Amino acid sequence: MGRLPVAIELSEAEEAELKGWRRRRTISSGLHFRAGIVLDCARGYSGEVIAERRHTSQQTVTKWRRRFAESRLFEACSAFTARYGLHARQVP
Repeated sequence: MGRLPVAIELSEAEEAELKGWRRRRTISSGLHFRAGIVLDCARGYSGEVIAERRHTSQQTVTKWRRRFAESRLFEACSAFTARYGLHARQVP
């Protein structure tokens, strides 16, 4: 049996930010993809189910679940903000 996945619980502000990334038309496809993975993790789906839904590998789901758990929105948005010269918003 493998390790238990890290549980992801989102604050209202984090959930709103991630959903906003999913709705934006001018966002990078990578950030859109990662936001979907994190939202699915927070909804309680298994890595296998998320991988199937998002057409990716379980390793990718595990990587982004772990990265989000460690650094929350900062890691997910740092590539986006650097690319477009934006400042990351502080999310409580």
